[in-house]
Parts: sequence; C-alpha cells; structure tokens
Amino acid sequence: MKKKNGSQDERLPRCSSPVSILSIRDEPKENAKLLKTDVKRSFQGDIKAESTAVLLMCLADNGSAGYVATERVVGRIGSRSGSFVIQHGGAVEAGSVTDSFGYVVPGSGTGELQGLRGHCG
Repeated sequence: MKKKNGSQDERLPRCSSPVSILSIRDEPKENAKLLKTDVKRSFQGDIKAESTAVLLMCLADNGSAGYVATERVVGRIGSRSGSFVIQHGGAVEAGSVTDSFGYVVPGSGTGELQGLRGHCG
C-alpha cells in the first residue's frame, strides 16, 4: 500500500506487551469522587517502552468507576523506535470491566512510528 507521499506503507503486525505501572499520583477533586491521576508505566514484550498518562476518574459510592486517559508512549515496537499517543478509557462495575475503548491518536507517531494507527484494549 502506498502512502500519500508515494513511499511504501509497511504495516506493523498485531502486537501485545505486558505492562507494569511505575508510579501513580492522585489529585483528589470534589470530595474524592472525581480524581485526576498521573500514571507512569513500563511495557515489555512486543512493545518495549515507557509511558506517562493523565487519567480523569470517577469513583462512585458503590465501588463502580470510570476513567478516560491520554498517554504518551516512548520506545520501540519491534525494530522501530519513536513515540505515539493513545487515548483510552473504560468502566468497572462490581469488579468487572463493563466497557472499554482505546486507539492511537492519528498523526501522533514520531520517528519510525510515524503513521502508526490502531486500537488497544
């Protein structure tokens, strides 16, 4: 497949990577029902990277929760290096994920990850 500029579009294969949370900093808002949280994570496996995310969370009195996040990932996917941004979110009720979404922000890839597209979950 050709890109708009005429160069060859080399698609990356589907990949997965275990993720470790390196740190979390909560900033309570409005009686701790709404939180702004900063999270640093480490990816291993197909993706070798570190990320920094900002999460906005809602914690309900019954233990249910929801979040939306914007996360910059810097590192390697296979042999390619660069950075990209993902946006993701979800909801939890009674300890089970009830809804989730995630995608690479179009145009956010840099370096050898320029043009990266896809979904995450």
